[in-house]
Amino acid sequence: MQNIQIVIFTESFIINRGLQLIFNKLRGINVLVASDDWHDIETIINTNELDLILVSNYQFEHDISANTFYKTNKTMRWALVQTNKKELNKLYNFEFNLKLQDKEETILKILSNFIEHDKNNTITSSSESTLSKREKDILKEVALGLTNHEIAEKLFISQHTVIAHRKKITSKLGIKTISGLTVYALLNELIEMGDVDQLK
Repeated sequence: MQNIQIVIFTESFIINRGLQLIFNKLRGINVLVASDDWHDIETIINTNELDLILVSNYQFEHDISANTFYKTNKTMRWALVQTNKKELNKLYNFEFNLKLQDKEETILKILSNFIEHDKNNTITSSSESTLSKREKDILKEVALGLTNHEIAEKLFISQHTVIAHRKKITSKLGIKTISGLTVYALLNELIEMGDVDQLK
């Protein structure tokens, strides 16, 4: 199983570095960046296969770009670190919550549970498990005949991100043609035959 790719986004250099040091003690998690600047996070999102954004409640409430991304990108997973006393609305969906007063062993236990849960949720057929959820989303749209521009608009990501994911899909599957990708999507039940018939 591949490592879970995470970015950390809080208002404090010390919190970012502290969390990164703790996260790095666990196998199965790779922290790509820890920053207080959403542009750093966005760059990672656009150039890497990202699984989770760990955000502080302060940044989540005060950074409009991050909040907009949460609302428009329904496939990205988020976790929360509470850096002040204000609690976020219960309508938000976070994978797990950390608190500043949590001890290291508590954080490691929460992370271990998350990794185990994630591992159990990603056990699928051997061929399908080679693709991430985002790659499957993009493959489905490719198989349905959408252009890079249309996919980017539909999934609220940049065309550059779509192209990067398509290269990864082609590399992982060894399939270079759209017809081949369509067959793969059909065989792995990412799309149905009726979806393909509608394209004719």
